[in-house]
Order: sequence, then C-alpha cells, then structure tokens
Amino acid sequence: MLSITVRGVQQEQMRLKNIITPDRIKKTLIKHGFAMEARAKQICTAMKAVDTGRLRASISVNWDGNSGRGKVEAPAQQDDGVSVPPRKGTATIRIGSNVEYAEDVHYGTARMRARPFIDVAIKQGLPLLIEDLKKLGEINE
Repeated sequence: MLSITVRGVQQEQMRLKNIITPDRIKKTLIKHGFAMEARAKQICTAMKAVDTGRLRASISVNWDGNSGRGKVEAPAQQDDGVSVPPRKGTATIRIGSNVEYAEDVHYGTARMRARPFIDVAIKQGLPLLIEDLKKLGEINE
C-alpha cells in the first residue's frame, strides 16, 4: 500500500494566493483605465481643448462586457469608437470620446494644431499599468 502525505498545503496556498487570474487582470485594467480617463480630461483642459466642456465630459473608458458609459447624448455604441465588443479570452479597455470632433482636436487638422490628450494620458499611464500587472504574478513569501 502506498501512502502520500502532503504537509504545508495551507502555507503553499497562502504563498500562491496572488496567482494571475483573468478577473484580476481585468480589474487592474479597469482601475488604470479610469486613471487614464481622468488624466486625459486633465490634459484636455490644460491644452485648452475645452470650450463648452462637451469634449472633456465625453472622454470615457469602456471594457469587455460593459454596456458603455458614454456621457454625451447616449451610451457608447459598438460602432462609435469608444465601446469594446466582448471577445472571449481577452481583457480589453478602450479610452476615447464619442464626440464627432474629438479626432480633429486630438490629431489636428489643416487649420488647427493637434492637442493629443488621449495618447499622452495612455503613454503616461502605461508604465504604472505594466507595473501593477507584474505585481499580480508576484508570490508572497
């Protein structure tokens, strides 16, 4: 007869409690998405891209499975450039605006200089997101 005894299972479970799960990745993405959204709004204001506040108010973050929380006229729709269609096995966030002139302000036109509020916010927030995603895989000793 063969007998196997495993000791320290509870300790090992505690050590491995930070295993990366899709839910934890998604929560981390959403947390940083909201931070990038807030930063984009700050940048939009600082770059004097705000007249009425409509553009700033429309900047939003959406993620897989979220019905959209666009703030201008109607919630984000699948084809408006802000919503994210759900895809199995992925975690995606999208930060953007559903205001029709947002791209003109962001990228500029022949008559108006570019004021890239979203790209800058994402570039500033990306290192913090990556740092937090790496922390998900760390094992507590």
